[in-house]
Amino acid sequence: MVVGIVSSNGSYNGVYKVLNLIRRHILNSISKARNILVKPNFVSTRVELSATPVEAVEALLDFITPINSEARIVIGEGSTLGSFENGLKNYGYLKLKDKFDIEFVDLNEDSYRYLKIYNSRLEKTIEIPVSKTVLDSDYRISICRAKTHDTVIVTLTVKNIVMGSVQSPYKS
Repeated sequence: MVVGIVSSNGSYNGVYKVLNLIRRHILNSISKARNILVKPNFVSTRVELSATPVEAVEALLDFITPINSEARIVIGEGSTLGSFENGLKNYGYLKLKDKFDIEFVDLNEDSYRYLKIYNSRLEKTIEIPVSKTVLDSDYRISICRAKTHDTVIVTLTVKNIVMGSVQSPYKS
């Protein structure tokens, strides 16, 4: 695992600087990827502070597209409150299609495959529907704000990609 920490005056500059800081560690794997999933976080599609700033995703795309211009890049999210489409509009994500060859996929509406997981006590397995877009991506980038959480104390990128990949009724 590689961790980069930088100081910046905005989301775009911070993301771009930290990616350049860890560039040599990720260059090879990004250049080989065929299907890249960029997973922002829209907890709510109406409360901007709960969402990944579009400038952060733009910096990420500015960084990865020169490295791998052949990969299929999908911006995918399964928002908790509100529709993915409203989040794209409200947070300015639609303008990214003018600059980049990307697709938007609502992970709540995506086709899925059932995966078996253990319950919290590891006593039995349950099956949950997980987005095929997430499962079929060979490179997954979870880009989100660090936030506090009422149940798990802090939310980081693992929770973003795991819970965002599960179909809506199964998220709780």
